[in-house]
Amino acid sequence: MECSRWLAGLWLGLAALVAAGSAGCESAGARRATDGASSDGNAAGGDGGSTGRDAAGAAGGLALELYDTGFYSLRKPKGWDVRTAGSCTTLAFVARDPAQPLRQVFYFGTLGPFYRSAERKQFDQTAAHGDPAIIPWVDAPVVTPLSPEGFVRAWPQLARMHAATAFMADFPSMDEAQVVGSTAQPALLPEGQTALLRLVFRQGDAVGEGQLLATVTPFMGSSGLAYANLVLGATAPAGGFEAIEARLVEALDSFAITQGYFDFCLRQQQAAWGAVAAAGRTLSEASDIVAEGWQARSRAEDVTAYKGIDAYRGEERLYDPTTGTVYLADAGWYEQHRDALEFKGLEALDGASLPTETLWSLYRAPARPQSEIH
Repeated sequence: MECSRWLAGLWLGLAALVAAGSAGCESAGARRATDGASSDGNAAGGDGGSTGRDAAGAAGGLALELYDTGFYSLRKPKGWDVRTAGSCTTLAFVARDPAQPLRQVFYFGTLGPFYRSAERKQFDQTAAHGDPAIIPWVDAPVVTPLSPEGFVRAWPQLARMHAATAFMADFPSMDEAQVVGSTAQPALLPEGQTALLRLVFRQGDAVGEGQLLATVTPFMGSSGLAYANLVLGATAPAGGFEAIEARLVEALDSFAITQGYFDFCLRQQQAAWGAVAAAGRTLSEASDIVAEGWQARSRAEDVTAYKGIDAYRGEERLYDPTTGTVYLADAGWYEQHRDALEFKGLEALDGASLPTETLWSLYRAPARPQSEIH
């Protein structure tokens, strides 16, 4: 059971979903993808140029297949790899497209501890001489004030921790995560804060977007530590999430464990496991929050996401107020060359004083290339 404990055997789980469990830390298996990668299009809200959409058009061409470990099962997109770690309250799994790693769904029962006090982090660093072998969370980020939004912004630091990669190889990185929308939810755990977050992020040279549901809870009052629990996420390349969101949520919704494993977890960790069972929370209910949040997103949130995606890509959208034509150019290129161009009246969408509906429509419109700006 050593490998089942969160983060190299020393990060202790607090809670997990009633429908969650795992028997080991090794990968639960891998199959190569057959549906190919997707590429980004020039319309900020487009489907990212994915390689195919099914007849219904809403699932991005992602057929689902049964993935069964014998103690839990999941209907995952065909050809995607699955990695499993943890046990019972510390269950974690990531299902990912090996041909396009930004396409993924994941669940972590417990992540932590991390710091909510800079003073506690300084104390631990001094005591452990900064060595994670002495205090495994000494390289954890500080999230203050404690909130789901702060936790997501600190995710890249958490993913780089020695203990995180020891717990799960290929831990989702989501570098430079930017929260572009946040909706508070009823707390899934006592003393917790729960929110559904929309984010954009980098992963290497690529830009991704997605949604993440997370609950953060303080640990032992004044300890200066905190945990994140019931962390549920779905991501895709920027511009490609909308096309496959429904299928990703369907995959998450299908997760189930056997009654025998549930009973095992109840015997092993009755206090933590039983508390969540009493709350009646299921992974299906959590995935419903993700689906409903996406459907209820606002146009203003979309515009914020489009701006963030362009900024990460080093691009900017320009529009001609007289024709409504939108152009996509390298950031700063137009201002640098404006005096030498015939098109001197273009305006940058980022910062334009336009109604939200107008901005949303312009960001969604196919953009002409920089080479057409004369």
